[in-house]
Amino acid sequence: MKLILILLFPILAITNVYAQYRNESKLFLEDYFSKYTNSRIIYSNMDKSLVKNLEEYIIERNNALSRENDSSSQNNTIFTPNEIDIIVEQLNEKINRNSIKVRNIKYKYIKPKRLDKIFSNKDKGWKYYNLKYGTYLNYYSNPIFLRQGTLCLFYSGSLCGTFCGSGGFSLYSKENGEWKHKEMIYFWIS
Repeated sequence: MKLILILLFPILAITNVYAQYRNESKLFLEDYFSKYTNSRIIYSNMDKSLVKNLEEYIIERNNALSRENDSSSQNNTIFTPNEIDIIVEQLNEKINRNSIKVRNIKYKYIKPKRLDKIFSNKDKGWKYYNLKYGTYLNYYSNPIFLRQGTLCLFYSGSLCGTFCGSGGFSLYSKENGEWKHKEMIYFWIS
């Protein structure tokens, strides 16, 4: 009996942690997407090159902030080596398509292979996409929670043409039970 309990306890603990993570992810995403009421969101997984750029930037940024001794780094969050490992690991996970489900918003997930096919013809890709799906193609990461769930990193970006788009990797902090934007970690615009 003791052996069964010893074997069963880690499984139950892992299941509980995963359930808490899913619940926290759902709450964060509901809060984040609540501003998009009555919208239509077309999204896909982040491109591998973007993920690689984010990983490299986070590591370089963290190293630079760690070396600085002036007051300018006081408003920037420095991540521990363990947190960097968590960020890199979770950036490489594909988005959980079922997690981005918020009331009053229509969602359409497009598989990366489908996007590759659409945009294989550089001249007609965006014309076809605009007719079939609309103006924007969005990319999101899974929420990445750190420091006992008090910080959350989240990537959100959108493309609207060959040379049109923007995106950012933001840090949110939980204050009085609500997620507040704390810091823009990475931003690009085209």
